[in-house]
Amino acid sequence: MKVYLSTSLDAGGFRREAGPGGVLRSVLEVALPLGNPDFEAKYDSIVRWLLEVDEESGLVLREVGLDELAVPIAMAPLRDNIGFWTRSEEPLEWQGMLRIRGSVFEAAWERCRRVSARSNER
Repeated sequence: MKVYLSTSLDAGGFRREAGPGGVLRSVLEVALPLGNPDFEAKYDSIVRWLLEVDEESGLVLREVGLDELAVPIAMAPLRDNIGFWTRSEEPLEWQGMLRIRGSVFEAAWERCRRVSARSNER
């Protein structure tokens, strides 16, 4: 069974750091392949995550990142995008997160998928 959740936990944790930490991150990003090449640049704008979680294992199966206007701007897994939450092999501690209807998640997933497909056609 799947559980659908909404959280702002770790949203905005991607903002560029000033000083040595930001420089090191920039150097590493050039040297190492991005785990989310289609969406990495949008992570700074994510304020909320929608998550599809396997209730039994606690693993995040799919994720959608929303911007401040609740527009879906990132999703995973998709093509070469492994995701932020979906890359973890650890069960999610989801108790206390807001439960949402599966239809809310699916609508956001589909909207982001359509926009992503159009941008990849260019």
